[in-house]
Amino acid sequence: TPPGATDCSPFTVSIHVVNPFAGINVTYPDALPSGLHLPVGTNHLTYTFTDSYSNINTCSFDIVVIDNTPPTIDCSGDITICSAAPTGITLTPPAVTDNCGVTTPEAFRSDGLDLTDPYPIGLTTITWGETDIHGNFAICTQNVTVNPQPQTPVIGANGPTTFCQGGSVTLSSSASAGNQWYKDGIAIGGATNQTYVVTDIGTHNYLVQVTTGDCVSNPSNFITVTVN
Repeated sequence: TPPGATDCSPFTVSIHVVNPFAGINVTYPDALPSGLHLPVGTNHLTYTFTDSYSNINTCSFDIVVIDNTPPTIDCSGDITICSAAPTGITLTPPAVTDNCGVTTPEAFRSDGLDLTDPYPIGLTTITWGETDIHGNFAICTQNVTVNPQPQTPVIGANGPTTFCQGGSVTLSSSASAGNQWYKDGIAIGGATNQTYVVTDIGTHNYLVQVTTGDCVSNPSNFITVTVN
């Protein structure tokens, strides 16, 4: 509520607002503008009343605006990958907003390593922190899971790989489970055992890949089988 004044003659009013922290030093005639938002910090207001005979009186007071609203911070989604060894991962920083101003978010890994260091097999949690320009703080977390990629299998044959129609050769994988056999780059339906018996006429390339959970190995070596 602005201060009031009385006088035996008409008078004018000016309001001087100073806030060194925000760099504000301005004088308004008559009244503060409608919808004016004073900045954070101590706003020193001086009302000056001047009557028609140049008599002057003033009234001063402070309005202290405190920013106690924390910023918002929104982590990007969790990351799950497959790798045979610790691996580097590029993370997307979280989105941050604030009513007054933001700073660059900081990240802290649960294993204490730098954000750019390789991530080990297993779970690593990233805690992102955001401090706004007035010291209010908010955090969010992001999980990085590196699942072990199956070892690349090796396949072999139990006999000659060139023979006449009516014969066969058995291919074997070094992996005891999770196999998927391929012929000429196309998965063979139902061919998921450790061994695969080849009888198809023609010349074809066979290999295997191993799946564990959501992780798939690199392709094995291939064996060319010719059935005449």
